[in-house]
Amino acid sequence: MTAPTETVRLLADRIRQLETSLRPSEPLSIPLGSGGLNALFPQGGLSAGSLVELLPRFPGTGAWTVALLLARYACGERKTLLIADHERCFYPPAARKLGLDPGRTVIVRPRHARDALLALTQALRCSAIGAALGAFERLNDREGRRL
Repeated sequence: MTAPTETVRLLADRIRQLETSLRPSEPLSIPLGSGGLNALFPQGGLSAGSLVELLPRFPGTGAWTVALLLARYACGERKTLLIADHERCFYPPAARKLGLDPGRTVIVRPRHARDALLALTQALRCSAIGAALGAFERLNDREGRRL
């Protein structure tokens, strides 16, 4: 008979095998053009399916600009970008200047941050969405895990 600790270890190993069996051996990396953005990421590009959190030190330091550039590459030529803008500050003409296609951009303007979070979590489950952006003053652990 196996000791309880050994059984737990064997079960943990089996769970890990099951969880990683469907993952590719190396995560798919999305190249970010020829600029310096690639150097910001360990794999020389944005890992497909990743959650990127931009934490600006001060307002107006360009976090939205960087987020929109990353989203442009993540969406490529075929995917749609969803922007959850509960603050109602997103300006579509500026996004167009960054190369975003307005025909493949969906802007959701809910009244409350909790509804913006709901829009993002639902959008991330859709295979037609290449990137989903939103700004939040604060997210708790549970909300972060939902994303």
